[in-house]
Amino acid sequence: MIHMASHTIATARGQVGFRRADASPEHAAPVRVCLHGIGGGAASWVEQLTAAQSKGEPLLAWDAPGYGKSTPLTSAEPTADEYAA
Repeated sequence: MIHMASHTIATARGQVGFRRADASPEHAAPVRVCLHGIGGGAASWVEQLTAAQSKGEPLLAWDAPGYGKSTPLTSAEPTADEYAA
């Protein structure tokens, strides 16, 4: 099984979990971001992250609030506005 390490970063509203493929020094492409759906998470993009890493292309996959290592939202049934905040 392929493994891409999970990371976290602190923000003003809590912690955000993510996984990443780093760019090679000569790669100037913009960073692409993978957003998961309901029931997913950053780990659902491991195959894409591995492929990007092998090509030296930057790629991020985040854990939405309440998923993976991201801080949970306070509402049991969050709205789109709560995710956006």
